[in-house]
Amino acid sequence: MLRMFRELKGSYRYIVLIFALLFGQAFCDLALPSYTSDIINVGVQQGGIPDSVPDQIRESSMDQLFLFMDSDQQQEVKEYYTLKDGVYTHKKLKEEERDSLNTIFGKSMLAVSSLQQPHRMLWQRRCSFRTVRMCRRQSHSFRMRREGR
Repeated sequence: MLRMFRELKGSYRYIVLIFALLFGQAFCDLALPSYTSDIINVGVQQGGIPDSVPDQIRESSMDQLFLFMDSDQQQEVKEYYTLKDGVYTHKKLKEEERDSLNTIFGKSMLAVSSLQQPHRMLWQRRCSFRTVRMCRRQSHSFRMRREGR
């Protein structure tokens, strides 16, 4: 064992570099699931938006959101936002205030966005029905050919 260490005495820098690279690789392997979940949570589910509290929002859009809030929630939102030239802009928010607004805006934005796109869902349903019909026709013609009709 001592003889092996004497032989490696001149290349200790490379050994330290190898251990540093192995440590870096292990760190990256352990950090990868966290990055992947952030991509899914923030990037895909929320459209790249980390939370649902808008910095600025038009008055017409805010009116649509107010339809899905009760009066207490509307008052809370109006406390933190100021209206100027048809645009609501929020004041500096603390973490607790942002969390409170995040729950309020999250539910109402979900309702507004789902009601604004019913034609897209209808189109997707039609496409899936067409696909099912085409598959049925193809399987029916395949059975007919197989049976020799």
